[in-house]
Amino acid sequence: MGYQVTSIDLNEKSDYKQNYSRVITYDGKKIPFSDSTFDLIFSSHVLEHVKDVEKFQYEISRVLKKNGFALHLSLIHIWRCRRRG
Repeated sequence: MGYQVTSIDLNEKSDYKQNYSRVITYDGKKIPFSDSTFDLIFSSHVLEHVKDVEKFQYEISRVLKKNGFALHLSLIHIWRCRRRG
C-alpha cells in the first residue's frame, strides 16, 4: 500500500521477532533511529510495561517527525466489559 513499516522489540526471543523477521531489537532505552525519522508511531499494550514512561515518551517524540502522529493503545480498568441487566 506504499507504506514502509519498521518494528522494534526488546529482545531476540520476542514472539514478534520469531514470526516476523523484520523486527529490530533494541535495549528498551534508546530507540535505534535518527531524530525525526517517522511520520507515525504506533504502540499496542506497551505503556503498561514501561518503567520510565517519561523517558519512553521523550524517545518517541525524538524519532517522530515534526507533524507526526503517535498512537498508543493500552489496557486500563475502564475498558472492562460489563453485562447489563
